Amino acid sequence: MGLGFIRLWLLTLGIAGARAAYDDASARSTLRYAEAAYCPDTRVQKWDCDACHAVPQFAVETVLSVPAHDTHGFVGHDARADKIVVSFRGTDPLKLDAWLVDLKSAVLDDYSACSGCKVGHGFLGAFVEVRNKTLDAVSRLSSRHPAATMLITGHSLGGAYATLLAAELLLAHRKLTMITYGQPRIGNAAFASTLDKRLAATGSTSWRLVHYADPVPHLPPEVLDFRHVSPEVHYDELNRHYQVCDGSGEDPQCADGIAVPLLITDPMTYFGISLVKSFLACNLR
Repeated sequence: MGLGFIRLWLLTLGIAGARAAYDDASARSTLRYAEAAYCPDTRVQKWDCDACHAVPQFAVETVLSVPAHDTHGFVGHDARADKIVVSFRGTDPLKLDAWLVDLKSAVLDDYSACSGCKVGHGFLGAFVEVRNKTLDAVSRLSSRHPAATMLITGHSLGGAYATLLAAELLLAHRKLTMITYGQPRIGNAAFASTLDKRLAATGSTSWRLVHYADPVPHLPPEVLDFRHVSPEVHYDELNRHYQVCDGSGEDPQCADGIAVPLLITDPMTYFGISLVKSFLACNLR
């Protein structure tokens, strides 16, 4: 094997493994999609909410709704950025029984899309209910907007669904960007590793944001063989400074190294936006 070939091979590895730089402004603007998902389906369909008005040239293709699992979200197209967006809502803060999905997810089930992979039972069961409808909407929009980029997002439990959707699209070699906020651990180490490899192979980008001591990213616990996907971006208490964490998904210098106080506000507040207040403003108006 010639020296020139080896250099070319190493250069190719470097390009394939390179990750785009983290963009704080993009993460802040993407939050408005995650926030909009907390509004009622009828208002999302009309794109009529405070978060919706922050993205005025957005058209909803499909509203995702499975009340039995408290699974909600939407698929649409942002004409200004020529971007297909899928956003999933987190757990309804007023429905304690909705947290049962989170608790059921502490049990790992086999995930057939990759060897040795396992994902949380509750996460997978709820996602399967909206999987086909979501993929069909993405397919239609991709046909109408062939040059559009792909963005997937979600807060808390919605981040789990976003990651499962990303895994499906990456398997089909779809390049995408995923930004989640306060998502829980979803699967085992094999799942996390496979997702990271597929992101690199497709030139895709993923950022998992955690606000300071948000307890949700600590669940389900590592002792049950759950591992986070990487990379994490950890923000300080005031959301002013952040650290892009190492590629392990469990960087002890970031959220994994913080003792978990059961703070009520942290899980629902990102970049100064209280998703509880957004939920109430949308649903009680």
